[in-house]
Amino acid sequence: MSVSYRNMQAFVCVAESATFAEAAEKLFLTQPALSSAIKKMEEQLGGQLFSRTTRRVQLTPEGETLLPQAKRLLHDWDDAIDGVQHLFAMSQGRLVVAAMPSFAESKLPPILMRFHQAYPNIRLRILDVIMEETIEAVRSGRADLGFCFEPEVMDNLEFVPLFTDSFMAVMQA
Repeated sequence: MSVSYRNMQAFVCVAESATFAEAAEKLFLTQPALSSAIKKMEEQLGGQLFSRTTRRVQLTPEGETLLPQAKRLLHDWDDAIDGVQHLFAMSQGRLVVAAMPSFAESKLPPILMRFHQAYPNIRLRILDVIMEETIEAVRSGRADLGFCFEPEVMDNLEFVPLFTDSFMAVMQA
């Protein structure tokens, strides 16, 4: 027995609708096609999921038990598909990185080398700019990500500290 994704989706849609006609419209199916899908699912499971009247459709106790699990299964399925599509999307494209000159020449090259080894088909573009321009490039969408010091104002941006830096005074002895 294998209940299809589409039949599970049809079950959830009917359960959340007042009538088969309403659910069929939401799913862009004819009412007979939807009824057939639900009937097939009920046959596969061995019993009725809905009690039907001419005016309304209602879940049976078994249907009530199945509904939260069916929603979770559909959600998990969609998450899995989205995750794989995201992985495929990462196999090609471009990444624009804005970074302050000191970071761009010291810490960024090894990071980008590892990234390029993992994602060789992603084209990299580096914007070697001052801190304010790094923030503005990310905010305006010209850069996908930026590396800078933590600013005083973080308007609608997320900042993740990467490391602490030590500054030293240099004096003549």
